[in-house]
Amino acid sequence: MNKLMNKTNKIHRSLALTIVASVFALAAGGCWYAVAGAGAYAGYRFVDGEYKGVLRADLADSIRATRAAFEDLEIREQSFEDSAGSAAISGVSGGDRGVHVKLEAQGKGDTNIRIRIDTFGDQSYSQLLVDKINAHL
Repeated sequence: MNKLMNKTNKIHRSLALTIVASVFALAAGGCWYAVAGAGAYAGYRFVDGEYKGVLRADLADSIRATRAAFEDLEIREQSFEDSAGSAAISGVSGGDRGVHVKLEAQGKGDTNIRIRIDTFGDQSYSQLLVDKINAHL
């Protein structure tokens, strides 16, 4: 009986520590998304108005997918800059909101992505955009 009580106490302690660690991680790190899905997804986070993550595709495919997502969401592309290993695409949404996407080759076929909507960011619209981008990868 004593062994069973010890095991139960260990389980409760582990559960409590897990909950405390989760709450601390959310409070300390802002919003964190661990998006696990079919190949194209990596971890995403929304910090200081900017949505950041990694696309599981090379830079050329990421540019193509971003432009296709702009079309899907009726974002009018206003500028495109392409340099060795990076690209920036900016546009205006149907609601006259500025949409800015920065892509940077990370190596091993991955691309860092940063999205900012308007000045202060919009987490839900950024998530929608990255979902559309990933749908085209």
